[in-house]
Amino acid sequence: MHFYVNFSPGDEKQVKAVVAEAASVMSYIATKVCGSNMDSCTRVRFQTWFGHPRDGKLDRVREVISRMATCLSSSTVRFKYKVGVPGTFAEALAGNKSDTYKQLSSETYKMTIYQAFFGLPRYADVKNNDVTDMDDSQMETFFHELSHLAGGTDDEDLDDGTKAYGASDAKLLITQDANHSRARNNADNYGFFCMAMGRYRYLTF
Repeated sequence: MHFYVNFSPGDEKQVKAVVAEAASVMSYIATKVCGSNMDSCTRVRFQTWFGHPRDGKLDRVREVISRMATCLSSSTVRFKYKVGVPGTFAEALAGNKSDTYKQLSSETYKMTIYQAFFGLPRYADVKNNDVTDMDDSQMETFFHELSHLAGGTDDEDLDDGTKAYGASDAKLLITQDANHSRARNNADNYGFFCMAMGRYRYLTF
C-alpha cells in the first residue's frame, strides 16, 4: 500500500497511474533480467546501458532490478507533492544510504514529486524508433528515482565532472569506464533501460 500526500485529485491520479505502470514494467523486467536465460532483445538493451552482461555486471544489475520491483510490490512508499524549483522533477529518500535497501518488506520509503514533474510527457519521445535516443519523461524520472530509493544507485560523474544525466550521457558512461561500474550504478542508466524494456520493448535498434 502506498500513500499520496498533498496532491490535487488530478495530480494524484497521474502519479498513481505512473506507479501502477512502473510496477507492471518492473515485474516484467525482473523476469527477463533475473531469470536463468536472458533473451536476445534483453541482452542488446542490457549491453547498451550497462555493458556486456558478464564479469559481475549482471549480478549488480539483477540486484537493483529485483529491489526496484520488490519496492513497488511489497513495500510502502510515501509519495508527497512539493512545488520545488523549475527543472527538478522528483527526489527519493530512504534514510541513511547504507540502509536504503536492507528491509524493503517493512520500511516506508519516501519520494517527493515536484511540480515540474507534471510538465513532463508520460513517455519519452523516441527518435527514429531508436530506443537509445530518448528525452525526459514522467516514467523515466520515476524509474530513475526508484533506482535510488530501492537500489542505492547514484548520479555518477562523467570524466569531465558533470553528472551523467540524460540518455546521451548514460551511454557515454559505457565508453568512459572500462569495467562499466559507473554505468551499473547510475540512476539514469536504469531509468532509460527500464523505458527500453517497458514501453519500447517491441522497437528494434
